[in-house]
Amino acid sequence: MTVRVKITFFDRAIAVRVPQLLQQTGDSQTANDGGILIRSDTLFPVLDAYLRALQVADPVNFPFGDLLAPGPKTGVVLEPPAHAQVPGWRWNLSSLLKEPRDATFSATDPESIIAAREILKAESRLDPSQADAMVDIMTRSIALLQGPPGTGKSFTGVELIRVLLANKCGPILLIAYTNQALDHLLRSVFDGHVTKRIVRLGGRSADEVVSNLSLESLEMTDQSSLLGGCGLASLFLQHDRENADVAPLLPLLSAIHALFVRRTAGSSNFSAR
Repeated sequence: MTVRVKITFFDRAIAVRVPQLLQQTGDSQTANDGGILIRSDTLFPVLDAYLRALQVADPVNFPFGDLLAPGPKTGVVLEPPAHAQVPGWRWNLSSLLKEPRDATFSATDPESIIAAREILKAESRLDPSQADAMVDIMTRSIALLQGPPGTGKSFTGVELIRVLLANKCGPILLIAYTNQALDHLLRSVFDGHVTKRIVRLGGRSADEVVSNLSLESLEMTDQSSLLGGCGLASLFLQHDRENADVAPLLPLLSAIHALFVRRTAGSSNFSAR
């Protein structure tokens, strides 16, 4: 049996060296000998937390289970977000335009979606591919934004946060694998004047501005105590009085923060509005 595996390396030197090693191995080994194990120190650890969560997840009430569960996906339709399916509800695109004006579209109307793409391509800060990606995300309940380095994924993500907040879709939970990635995204949101109502959970922020948005820093400013969760509740309600949806998140955020207090590594990072 022949197994063909396509492997892409970002380091050109490795991309040249590995085929040579594989060729040497094939020439010197018999069919019963072992092979070469290619190990990634970043790819597999990234998946570890998700795989462990899947082991204890409720298979009946798993979010997006029909889309994420193994098996054929023929005929599966990505519906718009639940709030966008409410009769009469329309996305407001004004916050994305260079010259803000009244521009809305319905995520359930194909002609309206086409018009939204044309508006964003002609009048927004997004390039054509980013405009298409933005509309795709706003018309689907789950989306993956991907592209080569330098194509504007981070910029598009910040603009997505901007339009979500402008349409009162929140609170928003941002999760990143590294402290650097989280700091970069939060700093872009902060400097882009998207919102100043940011709370960062986790440690080891190397960014001076973002570190001042940590839960501990904001709590010290608020002169509240975390004991019993009262300080956290006071902090959030004062920090974001306009958004009553924050209140249901307080128990969850209290539990998450308690977990970080007990951990010394501080490798996971959360940010919430």
